[in-house]
Amino acid sequence: MSEPVFGIDLGTTNSVIAVVRDGVPTVLDVAGAAIVPSVVGLDPAGTLLVGAAARNQRAAYPERTISSVKRRMGSDDRIRLGNRELTPPEVSALILKELCRGAAVATGQPVRRVVITVPAFFQDAQRAATRLAGEIAGLDVVRLINEPTAAALAFEGAEPGRERTLLVYDLGGGTFDVSIVTTDGELTEVLASHGDVMLGGDDFDRLLAELLLRDVDGADALDAVAKARVLEAAEHAKCRLTEDVAVQVREEFLRGGSSPLHLDVHLERADLEELIDPLIERTLDSVHEALTRAGRTLSQIDDVLLVGGQTRTPRIAQRLRTLTGVPPRRDVHPDLCVALGAAIAGAQAAGQSTGRVLVDVTPYSFGPSALGELDGRPYDECYVPIIERGTPLPVVRSDTLYTTVDDQERIDARIFQGESADARHNLLIGRFWVDDLPPLPAHSPITFRFALGLDGILDIEVAEPSTGQTKRARIDGATARLGPDQLQAARERTLALWAEREGGAEDEPEPAAADLAAELDDAPDWARELRALAMRARELFDRMSGDDREEAEALVEDAFDAIARDDESLAGRLHAELDDLVHYVEEA
Repeated sequence: MSEPVFGIDLGTTNSVIAVVRDGVPTVLDVAGAAIVPSVVGLDPAGTLLVGAAARNQRAAYPERTISSVKRRMGSDDRIRLGNRELTPPEVSALILKELCRGAAVATGQPVRRVVITVPAFFQDAQRAATRLAGEIAGLDVVRLINEPTAAALAFEGAEPGRERTLLVYDLGGGTFDVSIVTTDGELTEVLASHGDVMLGGDDFDRLLAELLLRDVDGADALDAVAKARVLEAAEHAKCRLTEDVAVQVREEFLRGGSSPLHLDVHLERADLEELIDPLIERTLDSVHEALTRAGRTLSQIDDVLLVGGQTRTPRIAQRLRTLTGVPPRRDVHPDLCVALGAAIAGAQAAGQSTGRVLVDVTPYSFGPSALGELDGRPYDECYVPIIERGTPLPVVRSDTLYTTVDDQERIDARIFQGESADARHNLLIGRFWVDDLPPLPAHSPITFRFALGLDGILDIEVAEPSTGQTKRARIDGATARLGPDQLQAARERTLALWAEREGGAEDEPEPAAADLAAELDDAPDWARELRALAMRARELFDRMSGDDREEAEALVEDAFDAIARDDESLAGRLHAELDDLVHYVEEA
């Protein structure tokens, strides 16, 4: 078999590496995680940090941390890191090396040949800088592939003779682009692209940080560390508002001394949406431009594909659905699909055959019934989907409903599965009461929060915000599929809001990221023993304290490095240290 070609999504915020193994595109763990923050730094001792460790120190040591370097690719910038000045390709090369190191541990073989993805709207200088980064990292960059093309490879399977037009909407941490793509069997063709390499989640964070400090006296005089803390808090709040309708942002002692400054701000999802709506409208301008360039109209779009972590923002899916009339597909993880597609392209370059990639998704929508309007008339059984069909699992979503009368004492929470706007035409899967509400006027908010796991368990939380009173319920087997007759009946009861998706829960779920303990059939006894001990340590991670876990993770990583490098001398020392640690934890 020819040497594998790995696929790399070198992102602004996060990076991912994947490879096709046994015909299946698979994301590889790096230091125990599938997603590696695209951050480089130096710790206080001057030691190089790449990935999560660098990101974790960013707020405390912003002057020793580099992030969002992708926005500077193709420029003549010099970026200071300690007493060094690095070019953007050099910083990117460090991230690539970290990815390749982890992939070598995961697969038991070195990474030499790669496909790297770039935004479709990257200019030649930016593409050249990306290729240079790979060369600096010692890699043979077989190909640069546009991110929307890679995403389309991951989403679409071979359907010969059936051309489909896809709108690939890619919004990451620092860049945005949209592409109009056609697929027909194994052929994937990008008709046109448009975008903005200076628009992304970083801009959402900046606007939110400015909002947090808007009414804070002396905000302009805050030092770099305090401003970095506020930016981190803004990013965290933005992510929380994807799941929750409101968050409280607290940061203490942004300024010390005799007049300390604390931050305590209540944020609602509507606040974030008002901030970012102008940016979203800019992306939709690019959508129209790409369609014009491709000679396509909105009515010709068959599928809308969401790519990039920022597309988790509920407002984006809402606006795209309103614009196109097509519910955006969510059947591949937005952070992983580009790397998976790059792995497919890499396998093709290596002469391997590949197939379609899917993850496990919810095949139905879930939500309560409520008083509202149906067909222009008041109706007390309107369906309010909170988790929408096709959403990757696990997922958490929330929404706000309102009481209907003054001094309402209880809520009849009935939970349905289905797609009809009339809840009675959906399947009732659970019912419970929220009792003893405080005396509130009509139209008081009640928050519903749904959490659906891979195991099919739906956890529901209903909260009254003014008192914090909460009622929780659990519905087991919420995603269990119906029998053929029941399924047909449920489909007939639903409104044909959109065409039935192909695939979904009937397909095999996406394989988990590759285990660090890659099988090495011909490994010597010392390697097999060390591998087994490292696996025992991994199983105990959740029982360890912070410092112990960090030590264990580092030892496990070093153990697999020693196996990959065939370093028996180093393995002996690591075996002794891991054995002591495992014994300590198991006896605790």
